[in-house]
Amino acid sequence: MIAALGFGFISYQLALPCTVFGFGEATEASQVQANERVPEVIRWKMLINGITRYQLVKRVLPGSLAELEDEGFLFFKPELKNLSWELVGDTLTIRASVMRSGEVAEVSHEFFTPGSIAYNSWITTWREEMWQFIQADRKEGKAALWPNEITKEDVMSGRFSLYIFDKLRAHASSVEEFHQLMWSYDLATLLGVSAHLYSVVHNGRYPVDAAVLFSWIGPRIARGWAAPLTGDLVSVSATLHGDNVAYMPKPDLNGFQLFVPLFGAGTKQAPEGMEITAKEGFHPGKYVYRAAGISSLEDTPLSY
Repeated sequence: MIAALGFGFISYQLALPCTVFGFGEATEASQVQANERVPEVIRWKMLINGITRYQLVKRVLPGSLAELEDEGFLFFKPELKNLSWELVGDTLTIRASVMRSGEVAEVSHEFFTPGSIAYNSWITTWREEMWQFIQADRKEGKAALWPNEITKEDVMSGRFSLYIFDKLRAHASSVEEFHQLMWSYDLATLLGVSAHLYSVVHNGRYPVDAAVLFSWIGPRIARGWAAPLTGDLVSVSATLHGDNVAYMPKPDLNGFQLFVPLFGAGTKQAPEGMEITAKEGFHPGKYVYRAAGISSLEDTPLSY
């Protein structure tokens, strides 16, 4: 199952109820329809991320989509077809119909209440498969990808993880910082990937400004744009002038830079192997950075 996993917002055919910042396959250009909305599969993954942030921050499951929106855990309305929401005990199951590779696909995803038996079982399964993934890489001569001192005990105890939210937690000095780090990383990745997919269907041209990018994604949910650490709504601009989101396309529209503020979060030194690097667009305490068409040194991964 984990053999196909990598950086990015994942394909939710996986049985593991992990969020989109862990392992997975990137959205292919063939999945993008020539219309004026970001692909439904991205909106599906956006919903999964919002639920997961809610789950990890509040330690409970949201009872409805409206609750998720009202509590500020979605940046945009997902507007998915045939969306169903079933919360029974410690398990939340969501289902929807999405277009993928030109065909309608029925997708579903399960979430468990943190600390419940089901959640703990998932954590164990997830870590076992993570360890198998690392071992497979080592056998294939890719040992350099993982610190040699990583042991099965490290993985099973949670001291080491490939899961991006675990890495963000390792950089956080408080629950509030963890919430901010997830918020910023989620928003930066969603906007960066959406800008990339816009270019796929617009002959390599990226959105001319943030308004066009946002329209491509869908209706904004104002409450979702309140930064967790400050409680204030974050402004959006074409220039970086402080604690604002900055979307800056190149003059010829064949590239862009994006900055999402961290409001001081993330400066805690993470244990070895748990660090998120500048190559991944992480600048502790400052911002999460996404870019394309700038330079080989500055461009960042754009998979969702």
